[in-house]
Amino acid sequence: TIVPNKAEQAIYGRHHDQQGTTRTRRSSSSKSSLSGLQGIIVVCLQICPLDRCSDDYIGFGSSSSRTDRGHIGVKVDNRDVAHVRHLDQNCYLLENDQNGLRWGPGKAGNGRYKLSFRLHTKQKGLDFTIRISSIIVA
Repeated sequence: TIVPNKAEQAIYGRHHDQQGTTRTRRSSSSKSSLSGLQGIIVVCLQICPLDRCSDDYIGFGSSSSRTDRGHIGVKVDNRDVAHVRHLDQNCYLLENDQNGLRWGPGKAGNGRYKLSFRLHTKQKGLDFTIRISSIIVA
């Protein structure tokens, strides 16, 4: 998954200058250097009704991506997410070992990031799911 996608960038009309300052884009033909952009990524999971999730659901857990059923492996631009920091009821900040919350300018180009998710389960033969409600890049 690439975030934000081109349509989201066009709708929100944002780009970042060399110092990482956000400016409103007036023309899609304007280009800027993104070397100063440091991207903070938040992943929000679906809230389970009455805080009770189905048996096939794997979430991030309280302080990391590991639960008693397995864990969610997340990569940003082919770099492993080292930790997830609980932000609120269902949202988590993605952290790396090098820059903490900051992911750099994005290798997918123009302030965009390639995210991949993989479920690693402890119980073989069972299908598990992760339900993502939103991914936010700031």
